[in-house]
Amino acid sequence: MVLLNSRFRSFRMVTLLVFSAVIVGCADVESPVTSAKSEKESPATSESQSDEGTDVASLNLEEPSEMVEDSEDSSELVIGDPAPMIAISKWINGEPVTAYVPEKVYVVEFWATWCGPCLKSMPHIASLQAEYGDRVTFVGVTAEDDATVTKFMTNLAGQGDKTWSEVLTYRIATDDDGKTNNVFMNASGQAGIPCAFIVGKTGNIEWIGHPMEIDSPLKQIVEGSWDSALAKKTALETKALDKAFRIVGPKLDEAMAAGDIAGAIVLLDEMLKQFPGNSTLLKTRFKIAMQVPLFDEANKSAKMMADVAGEDVRILDDVAWMLATATDKPGLDLELALSTIQRAVELTKEQDISVLETIARVHSRIGNVAEAIAFQTKAVDASADADQKQRLAVGLEKYKSAAKKTDAAKGSDEEKKP
Repeated sequence: MVLLNSRFRSFRMVTLLVFSAVIVGCADVESPVTSAKSEKESPATSESQSDEGTDVASLNLEEPSEMVEDSEDSSELVIGDPAPMIAISKWINGEPVTAYVPEKVYVVEFWATWCGPCLKSMPHIASLQAEYGDRVTFVGVTAEDDATVTKFMTNLAGQGDKTWSEVLTYRIATDDDGKTNNVFMNASGQAGIPCAFIVGKTGNIEWIGHPMEIDSPLKQIVEGSWDSALAKKTALETKALDKAFRIVGPKLDEAMAAGDIAGAIVLLDEMLKQFPGNSTLLKTRFKIAMQVPLFDEANKSAKMMADVAGEDVRILDDVAWMLATATDKPGLDLELALSTIQRAVELTKEQDISVLETIARVHSRIGNVAEAIAFQTKAVDASADADQKQRLAVGLEKYKSAAKKTDAAKGSDEEKKP
């Protein structure tokens, strides 16, 4: 029997985290953060899955160091608005930026020396500065004092004998008495760091989010293919969803505390009438259904996500990964997982490492071990990040080991034949 009480006491936090991962996107700025999710969500594995079903702990959601208290949204800065000018106390690294030059793109990134996720993402920002050169100006802004940041820049960055001043080849600056944080972070309702803002060629805010998710929007903005109207619409819907959840959240909490999974799903379905096809709501619906688990409802959630995904590779990837990893037991629609991730493979022309990893996992679950090995090998070969490459290689070895066991079993069966 499922131990509902302990599970449901924790569920409100789970639900809040599902929403905050999308709505907030950055770690709590009020206290140091020492870790960040560096891999895909893996709701369950054979090691963590028990006979009682999927436990909340096995959902492997990124947990911020401290939840942000509910408050009325007073943010004023939204995508499409003119970007405020940065106010700087000291330019620690690079030349000052005194104005936004037309037809040039800027990235204003907020970070701190104590923020683990910030330090993990900053070398990536440096690589983007090298890639884009004069076409994009990156500025890292911290609210810390000049002396703290100057000293930090002399510390080793964990990349051989290089210091942070050698790794961070883009502009680094300290905020002028919190003015830049106020007009960017506070004005837009952002709750934490690391967080980046892209200022487009017209001087308007085009995108707000985590620096590790900046590659695709930045590329489109630089190339001129970015849909600013759609980006603004999406951002406004996210704010509206956040507001709606503040009302529905307590009711959802009550339903889960009472073990009323069906009631919780009904509440989410009511929200989906207001936000049809919203991937955040559908992902939450899937996770709630898997608490029992209710496979029909979980599959329904995944199907709805897949149907509205269109050419959104990240959503297609999410759907397939959830279906392939939420449980090792039968019940989830692995054929849907396969058809969904095959669409993502076609869209990315087998160039997206995350998509390659997912299709390998799906093939493995279905029993297509040879295909799993082939796609995982492509993912390993395509990865340039040492940690990621090692993790992918571990997965590849597991698939190869499974293939050997299968071959050995077939050989044994052949020997037994008269």
